[in-house]
Amino acid sequence: MTGYVLIEDERFACEEMNRMMRKLRPEYSCLGSAGSVEEAVALLKRTRPDLMLVDVSLADGICFEIFDQVPEDIPVIFTTAYDEYAIKAFKVNSVDYLLKPVDEGELEAALQKFERRSAVRNHSSELERLRSDFISRNRKNRCMAIPQQFIIPPKRENAQAGAPFYTCEPSAVILRTHLPLLSTHRAGITFRFIST
Repeated sequence: MTGYVLIEDERFACEEMNRMMRKLRPEYSCLGSAGSVEEAVALLKRTRPDLMLVDVSLADGICFEIFDQVPEDIPVIFTTAYDEYAIKAFKVNSVDYLLKPVDEGELEAALQKFERRSAVRNHSSELERLRSDFISRNRKNRCMAIPQQFIIPPKRENAQAGAPFYTCEPSAVILRTHLPLLSTHRAGITFRFIST
């Protein structure tokens, strides 16, 4: 289950955001809310949310002070009346920057963006597991099968061999290089594996 926290100092805005979240994503769980930088830091130290919904201006300061005290790896949807912090927001793992009053359609689009990003991250960890397992079991043969859900169709041709190139998730850290196609079957595509 996906857990989120609300960091908002205006009671009505916090209740409205919670209402929209319950309507748009009833399967998500609110792990708590905070109205100040200090409360937010305490909340984030005792919970591990998958997503943060954060107002920029809080009772005791600006929300960016939170990220000086806790890790920035949690995706953030900023909700604020101020547009001047947008550039700074995207430097702290921002998914989206929504201006108040927050529209339900805009929140839905931001949540879909978060879910796409989370799916890529989950696939990346599965690819890392496959890669580690492959390397530990097979030192000589440099071929590996990758399940079909990780495959992205070819976007360019190999100029030397004339064979199409395939890749795995575009943000996957472990397979940054395009891998030449060896064979296909229903379960996936087999690639020549080049270890780095």
